[in-house]
Amino acid sequence: MSHPILQFKIVVLSLVLLLSGSPVLAKKFYKCTNAEGELVYQQVACDSNISQETVNVFTPPEHRSQLGPNLMGEGEYIPEGNEPAIAGKMMFQSRLSNVIALLTPIKMQMQQFYLMNGQWPEKPQDLGLNQENLKSADIKEVLFGNQGAIVASLNEHFGTGKRVVLAPQLVMDGTTMEWQCMANFPVQSMVTMGMKMCESRNIR
Repeated sequence: MSHPILQFKIVVLSLVLLLSGSPVLAKKFYKCTNAEGELVYQQVACDSNISQETVNVFTPPEHRSQLGPNLMGEGEYIPEGNEPAIAGKMMFQSRLSNVIALLTPIKMQMQQFYLMNGQWPEKPQDLGLNQENLKSADIKEVLFGNQGAIVASLNEHFGTGKRVVLAPQLVMDGTTMEWQCMANFPVQSMVTMGMKMCESRNIR
């Protein structure tokens, strides 16, 4: 569980960056108006005889990955054999909730890193984390995937080759992000009280 003071500092830092225009997330463009009144956006200064304004335009971060670009497969995960997630659904959902909770502090640090650097970290060490220690009774390994995805390989009691992926999506013109949870479990195993804990997806 992350410390309340650390959470507060991250929120304050995020607000400062956003209110200051988040320069690490933007490139400067010149808005030029020529003699005919036409608007042109360019990265070089306007001619001295025409009016100009400067605007910041959001540019996506550099994409890096420990797992390569083809982590996610197409479509919903379809079970091919015995699935512990179905056989012991209540226990499975409790463990899955624990996995998501354990990944939440990493998610916050990932967001802070992006706001400060304008790109995603390549590996947990970039956040000051020891990758060898990112383990628990439920999590075997944590790697970073493409476009800021956090990928947790789960221990064998979940089944063979099971993973949970938390993937950020930039919203509000790039000023903040929403997170989507995906996992290679049957969809019916991840529905509780009519809500999905994660999206069911094929994950390689």
